[in-house]
Amino acid sequence: WRWTEKQSAPQDSKASAEDAAESSPVFGASAILVPDSNLVGTELQVTCQLDSPFAKTHTAQVGAAVIASPDRGPFSERQADFAEPTAVDASAFRLVTYNVLADAYSHTWDNMYEYCAVEHREIDYRLPLLLREVLDYHADLVCLQEVDAKAFDSWQVALGAAGMEGRFTPKAGESITEGCAMFWRTDKFEMCDFQETSFRQLCADSQAQWLADLRTAVPELNTTLDKVTTILQLATLRFRSAASDVARKRIALANTHSFYHPGAGQVRAIQAKLLTDLLEARKGHDDATVPVICGDLNAQAFDLSLHYLLNGTVHASH
Repeated sequence: WRWTEKQSAPQDSKASAEDAAESSPVFGASAILVPDSNLVGTELQVTCQLDSPFAKTHTAQVGAAVIASPDRGPFSERQADFAEPTAVDASAFRLVTYNVLADAYSHTWDNMYEYCAVEHREIDYRLPLLLREVLDYHADLVCLQEVDAKAFDSWQVALGAAGMEGRFTPKAGESITEGCAMFWRTDKFEMCDFQETSFRQLCADSQAQWLADLRTAVPELNTTLDKVTTILQLATLRFRSAASDVARKRIALANTHSFYHPGAGQVRAIQAKLLTDLLEARKGHDDATVPVICGDLNAQAFDLSLHYLLNGTVHASH
């Protein structure tokens, strides 16, 4: 990898932008570049060549000049305790989960985020800041919601360079272009099993009597349950450590973005119940498997789903 200043080869010369870049100062030599303040206003290009004598060199030019980063003070304070990654052989792990706000919904932000300047809502401005925010936590596990399908490649490259592997699951719906993404640190975890499904499919396939009774008692639920686009990622991860007290441990990691409507607490409660049922099935009788739920639950303190997840039950009078 070579990050250099953007080059334009003369039209009357056989020299290419790649050739011109060879004599230019190199600002970075990895897949990810965090420009310093000296590069503000500079137009960049990146050149990549695979480690093979037969591989071609490819150069791509960045679409815009480097702009100044916002003040990192608040970010640095928040991340001060996470400057170093966890030990590879430790059973402790660090998890980061974020709703990164899909650009697909930016047309709705004028009312929701009127305090945020329009230029700061642009994906080309937000995405590099989001990548840096997540990377600076040195997480072992990352669960994201509202990931634009068009942005997943950027997440995959950035987190891949940090030693992580990931999966993207789009929401259920032909016109929806965002979904959930899950990443794990490959030197610490081995992926044993990965499942992705939609809650509408879970409802359709469920043989649970409680759900059948509920759909009969509240028939208006059926339309919503059959159309909701919520999806679920569920992974079983095994610690790679050879230490006997760590090696047998597993994590059943769930990532989801619950149904958003403020008046649909009962739908979110059903989703929470279906999710915990799946996690229990993963766990079985194995006490070494620890269930972990991540996501944007769209739940306030009084929400049915939150009460269920915290207490295991919801009173009929709730």
